[in-house]
Amino acid sequence: MFHLSRSALAIVLFALLLAGCGGSSQNAPVATVEAPPAVPAPEKIAINSLDDLPVHTYPLQGTVSEMLDNPEALATLRAALQADIESDLDTYLIEDAKTLQGKYQGLATLAMARDDDDTALEYLDKGLALEDKEAARLMNGLVSRSYIATKGKVAAGAPAEEFAGAFRAELKTALFALPYDVIQDDIKSGKARAEFLSENLLRGAV
Repeated sequence: MFHLSRSALAIVLFALLLAGCGGSSQNAPVATVEAPPAVPAPEKIAINSLDDLPVHTYPLQGTVSEMLDNPEALATLRAALQADIESDLDTYLIEDAKTLQGKYQGLATLAMARDDDDTALEYLDKGLALEDKEAARLMNGLVSRSYIATKGKVAAGAPAEEFAGAFRAELKTALFALPYDVIQDDIKSGKARAEFLSENLLRGAV
């Protein structure tokens, strides 16, 4: 079993109201400045599959393995990924549910990496709302949600072994609450994958 790493555009419009008072008993005329007309947001470009989206590339220095051990390099890469995913969502009307789910999952993972669990849960919920298969809907984000729940129960700075044990218990409880006859295929395939997972294997896959 593996676990994840712990670790606005705001537009402000000002309307000015200029009023003046004369020295006589009559009020001076009031001058007003009309706010400029709102600029309509550009229409999004409709796309139907992942292949219709632009390919993003990220220059890296050194090996990937070295980058994984470099917090600053990872932070830089995460920031670039965040910007590109958000740009895709702002620019394109993604009509393929799986592609959109992938974008939301990416943003959820990035939020978890910076310990922004509330944002992570928001994106997990968005991905879940797009799921139409019962088993996938039940399993969607289960590991991430269990990880976040564990963080809320284990004291910060606790030993890794303590956190890992609490995480296993949390995930087990969440799984046992689901109808096995619905999720059994997902459980079996997930178990088979997990048995082969290791840190070295994941590093090699990257």
